[in-house]
Amino acid sequence: MTIIIEKNIPVPEDKYNRGYLSDTLRQMAVGDSFFYPDANSARASAVRIGKISGFKFITRKENNGIRVWRAR
Repeated sequence: MTIIIEKNIPVPEDKYNRGYLSDTLRQMAVGDSFFYPDANSARASAVRIGKISGFKFITRKENNGIRVWRAR
């Protein structure tokens, strides 16, 4: 099998604009929460930012997405 490397293929827009998810998590105060439609992305970001910052986040499934709270 041969893999062909292609150049100048633009990256598609991020459907959920995940770059803002990390910023949102860092700005949250204890007790704040938000809903996010992509549960896997939000949960992974909460774990990653929690490890980096020492924050604790709680996630729960809600309707067709996830709710994230800052616990400490």
